[in-house]
Amino acid sequence: MNILAIGNSFSNDATHYLYKIVQEKKWDINLANLYIGGCRLCQHADNLKNGTEKYLLYFNSKSTGFYVGIEEAINAKKWDVITIQQGSIHSFDEENYYPHITYLLDYIREKQPLAKVFLHETWGYDAPYLHDHTPFSSFEEMSEKVIETYKKVYADNRFDGFIPSGELLLKLYKSGMKRLHRDCVHVSLGAGRYALALLWYRSLTGRSVFDIKFNEFDEKITDDEIKLIKEAVDSFSPPKGMYGINKKLGFGCMRMTMKDDEVDYDVFCEMIDSFLAGGFNYFDTAHGYIGGKSETALRDCLVKRYPRDRFILTNKLSHNYFSDEKDIRPFFESQLELCGVEYFDFYLMHAQTRELYAKYKRCRAYEIALELKKEGKIKHFGISFHDTADFLEELLIEHPEIEVVQIQLNYLDFEDASVQSRKAYEVCRKYNKGVIIMEPVKGGSLVNLPDAAKAVFDELGKYSYASYALRFAAGFEGVISVLSGMGNMQMLKDNMSHLYSPVPLKETEKEAVKKVTEIIRAGGSIQCTDCRYCMERCPQNIPIPSVFACLNSKEIFNNWSADYYYSTVTKEKGKASDCIECGLCEETCPQHLEIRELLKKAVEKFEKKEK
Repeated sequence: MNILAIGNSFSNDATHYLYKIVQEKKWDINLANLYIGGCRLCQHADNLKNGTEKYLLYFNSKSTGFYVGIEEAINAKKWDVITIQQGSIHSFDEENYYPHITYLLDYIREKQPLAKVFLHETWGYDAPYLHDHTPFSSFEEMSEKVIETYKKVYADNRFDGFIPSGELLLKLYKSGMKRLHRDCVHVSLGAGRYALALLWYRSLTGRSVFDIKFNEFDEKITDDEIKLIKEAVDSFSPPKGMYGINKKLGFGCMRMTMKDDEVDYDVFCEMIDSFLAGGFNYFDTAHGYIGGKSETALRDCLVKRYPRDRFILTNKLSHNYFSDEKDIRPFFESQLELCGVEYFDFYLMHAQTRELYAKYKRCRAYEIALELKKEGKIKHFGISFHDTADFLEELLIEHPEIEVVQIQLNYLDFEDASVQSRKAYEVCRKYNKGVIIMEPVKGGSLVNLPDAAKAVFDELGKYSYASYALRFAAGFEGVISVLSGMGNMQMLKDNMSHLYSPVPLKETEKEAVKKVTEIIRAGGSIQCTDCRYCMERCPQNIPIPSVFACLNSKEIFNNWSADYYYSTVTKEKGKASDCIECGLCEETCPQHLEIRELLKKAVEKFEKKEK
């Protein structure tokens, strides 16, 4: 892990023991600390603008004797974590954070888009220095104001994590530990530094500190104090991950359990409760999902029942809901209202293709979304993508402001000539964009496998069929979420078990995945993902994805009930034979399927006997 702290003596104190603690775990770490005594955010910002090289560089908790600048340090390597903090003398005054913190964040995000940026909370002073330099009368009073200010700044900005050092010290003080300062300002060489180093460890890794054995302190700490410190540190919740996303499983809300043509709220609430309780927090929707019912279900089952900071919510701007520039902002505002939120954590330009992008460009959709981001109504801006990798590269060059890209990636499509999962992923990595993966199990096709493919995985005998697909997708560097549309608790719990702490595919599993891919491709299955965009355009109301699922079941997946299901899904909708060959479905299909020809095939398989 590569960590860069842009700070002062307080960050030096807080990380003094961190390197040795991490070394105890035999983890590879590079810990750099930029030190100017008492340096405030305004000075950091000015030093960055002016190229000032006055920071004494500490590396792995030791002074190197070299002086560097912020720009040089930020660009020196690929950082996993970068921390910033306010100078302690101004840490209780919110006005002194701006615009400096915004300038620093913008620069870090531009140069290190995949780094997690943490806000490091500083702490209060003790008497007599406290009385001579601040308006406060006690350590507790100053600490409470510092904590209040930091939490507000954290909530108002694009941080990925928070290190509550001031809150920890105040908690220890109230627990009876008084030896926390060494000179009324800096923390003590033993208990103070040790407590903060443990907190950094917990904040950066999410792990408990009770098994930490390190005890090489510069000042004596009693066993009772060590116990008290560890209990206090472990009481703080583990941090959120990149962009505030906890763990890699995302709850895709395009397919839900239905009851009388409505979302089954009882089931959905139960699933949401289990998902959040498991430490996951990413939800994905779009206005067209389930005929508009996805957004309102999220409002009623998630937003109304949980505080806003408990979940990450993604929505999208879909092309069929605007015709002109003037339509976009009202549509966006209606999405906020339908979801019951004041902002979206992520807002994506939906299903970008070369053809659709022309409309987004004509209507200034990207520019309007970025205006909404400046207004705080969007936290992060991105795209979902369904085209060739070369066009994705064109888009990322034209729009460097894109932070994340949602791509279709699964083991069946990884080398597919039309989907180009691997090539699209490599383009995302080339331009340092966070990757959100959709269709990891290809609309259920990688769960409902043909018998020959099932036999390959069954020989391994340990995991579900979904597990191999999910772990394949989650194993790529830069992936921040793997979306799965989960229709019941069994599916949810299975997916959560595999992506709570994903186990990378072993070599034997990789070979099995390769064999399964060959088996499925040899069968010639229809690569439909059940996105249902085609149905929105079909004038004959043909349930095209359902028809294709039946056709796959009939020809590839050896499903004896395919004829029965075909008659069921077409009973109150159009049949394949009702197709008038208008071609509207093919214009909107992300998979570029020859839908009209495939429907003719379905007629041959399912309707020939009826005529």
